[in-house]
Amino acid sequence: MSREFISLMIVAVLSLITNISILILLIVKEHCKNGSKNAFWGLFKTKNQDPDQLGVVFCRNCGSTFDSQLEACPFCKPPRE
Repeated sequence: MSREFISLMIVAVLSLITNISILILLIVKEHCKNGSKNAFWGLFKTKNQDPDQLGVVFCRNCGSTFDSQLEACPFCKPPRE
């Protein structure tokens, strides 16, 4: 491998890392506009989640998996029992 190729690969990798970092910072900044103390960790939560009740359930009708917080299967729409 030539030195030019290696230097170009290093520049490409550094550019990729920089772009991903900027994207993550923009997402976090947009989410933190509400001023919450735990705004960053709020990215990983959904509404009304009890940590003991999180999980995945299976639809009895079509067999697909979906979030346990949903009241009905998002694919075939029968309510959960």
